Amino acid sequence: MDKQDQKNDLLESGTLSVTTAYAGVVPPPALLKQFNEVDPTFAERLFKMAEAQNEHSMNQENLVTKNEYKIKARGQIAALLIVVLGYVLAFVSLIFFNNTSVCVTSVITSTCTLAGMAVGKFLK
Repeated sequence: MDKQDQKNDLLESGTLSVTTAYAGVVPPPALLKQFNEVDPTFAERLFKMAEAQNEHSMNQENLVTKNEYKIKARGQIAALLIVVLGYVLAFVSLIFFNNTSVCVTSVITSTCTLAGMAVGKFLK
């Protein structure tokens, strides 16, 4: 018995199942036509749903982008405050308390913070 005979025997004795799959929001036109035979408004409703989902996704991406920008701006402001306070502490400790060790430590810390900000910008 050859392969063709085996196929014919299987087709005669069994059932045939066909599966259709698609990727994406909108099905292919032939499938849309079949859906519209069941409900004439289906294709229109499906396109409205796809457009609404697309708009929602774009709004979410914009919101995430804006929030990332705000977080980065806050981080830069916080770093700037640390640097300014470090330099202020350095000069106050040197002028009023004549404490050079606190002055040097504050200047080094503040300068390292500035260097870290600059290096972080270049690495991105």
